[in-house]
Amino acid sequence: MLEDAGPPIQPVPATNDRDTALVWYEALQSKAARFPTRHRSRMRTAQGSRSLVPMSWPAISAFAASVTALVALLGALTALHRTRRQRQREFEDVCVKRYWELLDRLSLPTLRGLASGRRISDSDRHTVRLYFRLSEDEADLREQGWVSNATWQEWRGSIRSQLHRRPYERLWTEALEDARDGRDYEFRHLHNLGGLNGDRYDPWPPWYRRWLWRSHWTPQYRGFR
Repeated sequence: MLEDAGPPIQPVPATNDRDTALVWYEALQSKAARFPTRHRSRMRTAQGSRSLVPMSWPAISAFAASVTALVALLGALTALHRTRRQRQREFEDVCVKRYWELLDRLSLPTLRGLASGRRISDSDRHTVRLYFRLSEDEADLREQGWVSNATWQEWRGSIRSQLHRRPYERLWTEALEDARDGRDYEFRHLHNLGGLNGDRYDPWPPWYRRWLWRSHWTPQYRGFR
């Protein structure tokens, strides 16, 4: 029955003769010395792992407090995210409302892209200039994090399209000339949007630059955008 038994079980013979028993005992001692110690340590570890150590009440209280604090932190972060998203929607709604107000003030030829050059009325010129300023303000809000990613992707394509269609293109050139002479906005964002890589332009800075703006180096680094 014990022919296939292995460590830690070791079958031993039985005898009533003392001399024979001493010979067997010495032989068994030599076999035990050859038994690897790492197997013994594993056996002790396995046996020790089966014994469960009961948790004390202070440990249970500390664990429960940690779980409660984690849940509270997650709830606070979720509420903060919802509040910020709500404020983003408010800013976006204001900009969209202002956009449609300006659009309603344009004449039909300008809306159709038929007016160009001197044929544009002063009222339409003024409205288009206000649209340029509104677009620059929208990009400023995006830079400050008050415009969501999805909204900015839509606005970016719309602004680029307007800058390259008549009569906006002509008036945009005039606005850039006035900006260079200090008579109008700098239009830093619109200048980037109207460039070759404007379809990928995003004023929202990367995380490391936002961290620098919040540090004491802010005045030095804001000029390197």
